Amino acid sequence: MYSANAADRLLIVDKALRHEGEEVAPGLVLEKLLPKTAVMNFRGIRYRVAY
Repeated sequence: MYSANAADRLLIVDKALRHEGEEVAPGLVLEKLLPKTAVMNFRGIRYRVAY
């Protein structure tokens, strides 16, 4: 869920709430949430995932 307030942004991954900066899985970090897109980083490789 995107929000203009960064503290209110969250994404549900594997039935768990995740916030920006959290590790979603070993080596996979949720860097940023944008409207309809999550920016992920896996061991230094950044990519976007639409949701």
